[in-house]
Amino acid sequence: MVYEVIELDLGQCREASGTLLSQLRTPESTAKVETVAKDSQSKKSTEPCEPEIQPLLQPPGREVALQRTVSQSLTEWEAFARNEYGFSTASETSDPRAIDTQLQAMEDLQTAMLRAIAARTTALRRLRNQSPLLHRIPPELFIYILLLTVNFHEDSDDVFTTLRTLCLVCRYWRSTILGCSLFWPKICSVSKVEFRDIILRRNPYGALQILCKEGSLNEAALDAFLALSARHSYRWQALTFQGPLSDKLIKHLESPAPALLDLFMDQRSSGLGQKQLKLSDGSHLRHVDLDGVTLPWDLPRLSGLRSLQVRNIKDDLPSVERVAAILSGSPELWWLLLADFETSAPESQTPPAGNDSTPPGTTTQPPSVVTLSPIILPNLATLVFQGLPESLSSPLLAAIVCPKLEKLVATDISTRPITQHDSNFQSLLGTVTKSLKRVEITYNERNSEFGISSERIVEVPNEWIHHIDECPGLAIRVKTTPSLPTWDTLAKFVAGLPIPASDNILVLQDHSETSPFPVQSLNEWDFIAEVEISPAYDPRPLFEHLAQPQMVYPAGQPKWPLPNLSLLHSKRNEADSQEMKDSLVSFLRRSNVPQPSSGEADGDTPVPTIPRPKQLQKLKVHSSISESLREDPTLAGVEIIGTS
Repeated sequence: MVYEVIELDLGQCREASGTLLSQLRTPESTAKVETVAKDSQSKKSTEPCEPEIQPLLQPPGREVALQRTVSQSLTEWEAFARNEYGFSTASETSDPRAIDTQLQAMEDLQTAMLRAIAARTTALRRLRNQSPLLHRIPPELFIYILLLTVNFHEDSDDVFTTLRTLCLVCRYWRSTILGCSLFWPKICSVSKVEFRDIILRRNPYGALQILCKEGSLNEAALDAFLALSARHSYRWQALTFQGPLSDKLIKHLESPAPALLDLFMDQRSSGLGQKQLKLSDGSHLRHVDLDGVTLPWDLPRLSGLRSLQVRNIKDDLPSVERVAAILSGSPELWWLLLADFETSAPESQTPPAGNDSTPPGTTTQPPSVVTLSPIILPNLATLVFQGLPESLSSPLLAAIVCPKLEKLVATDISTRPITQHDSNFQSLLGTVTKSLKRVEITYNERNSEFGISSERIVEVPNEWIHHIDECPGLAIRVKTTPSLPTWDTLAKFVAGLPIPASDNILVLQDHSETSPFPVQSLNEWDFIAEVEISPAYDPRPLFEHLAQPQMVYPAGQPKWPLPNLSLLHSKRNEADSQEMKDSLVSFLRRSNVPQPSSGEADGDTPVPTIPRPKQLQKLKVHSSISESLREDPTLAGVEIIGTS
């Protein structure tokens, strides 16, 4: 309302301030007010007015006061304007130039008023912000609360923006942030030299975080940046380096850093070959992330870790005993990733059980199997093993115990953690499967690869530990052998896992005569509800096995394999083989097979009745045979869907 009056002409302002109250009233109410006023004056009565008239005689005092203040301010300003600008009001002149001068004067007044109001408002807000109970707590606690609002792992510009916003709250917040070194910990290679100097002035003695990004500086500038940082190495708390490591740069990075807690090194794309960083003695490290860089694996500081990531290293590999010692000394570890370890010496392969292909007259020395004591990691939530030598992956998977595991990724592993009698791998895997809603089991005959995974695709992040997104999931890939004893152990291993009771799927891929899928394994997997067959897989042995009861040992009783199967999706074109179609129809009719009557055999021994399998609910097959299957009256209860 104030702005509306200011935009009027000076003469109109006087009229508006005097007639505002009358504009708020209707003509009828005004007439009533005048009548009551005349009667009260003639009668000189002191009686109160009628109830419906009383509110009209008492207008809102706040609005009237505001209008009176505005009118008085405009009158005072008009007197000032007559002296400064030398003009009369609009009602006293019709000169366009004079009117333009008055308009300019009004705009100047509006700008000055808004600035004054904004300044006064800011001062009042600062005064109000200095009074909350938050400022009465101890300064150390208040600083800790403010530190929780700043993510120092972001880029320097984002951190500076956050600090600047906090400083605008009030003078107390500003003085606290500018005077505390904890808010100025990071020196970044992408920052300007002036900004680095500001940080070192505001943080002359506190902990520092050194961040060097790849491509941010040329070689000379990078050397100068690390030389400046090396002068404060005794204050290093975190060191992050990304890019090629020359011997000169390594010398700077190996400066004594006894307080260093977090180490992040990445030079996988440098092309300079693998480097080793020799850290000085000091406190135990907290977060270690190495990519193309190694450390002396017997370094005492590799203990008490919270996270460990080591990727893309060759030859300078830690021994399995050394890794076990690092993990055993880090009970608070919550993230473990070991990936892409390469060794130039070929590993000795374990001969598959049941394979008697050794030439006569030769002896095979089995490789030594390292057995580790249990490695207890009570807080480990993510475990990733990818591309590791069997000498590392197998003993570690058999020894690690972590009751809070949420994400497990282990690829290119052997069956040794599964077949080893004292292995903890089943318990490790079961910790993850019991929290899943759906499990997918796959087997690729061409690659002899067996897999167990969650429904959601598990991605392994290639980020620093502070930027990863934790998501639960499962992805296991096992290199199997065609040995039946091994598959029998594998089938019982999977059957013993706490897998959800429904909606689990079996996917059979490709085809190979040398490593076919042993359909006998399905006798143990009652949890499978769906089966998917790839176009290259030959499903005849599968259909023939599912079409009749099978004897299960050691119970020695017959049962139907996959009794809870409800969906079969065959992507193969069965039209090219009548034998394949017949085996499919025989399987589909299994739920309609007459049950054997209960009777007696061999005297008093009863013949048990085999529980009938669940009827298949949905069948997806090639459209070339879907029509003929729909015409079969024995398959009336099956929903048959034709696919191209």
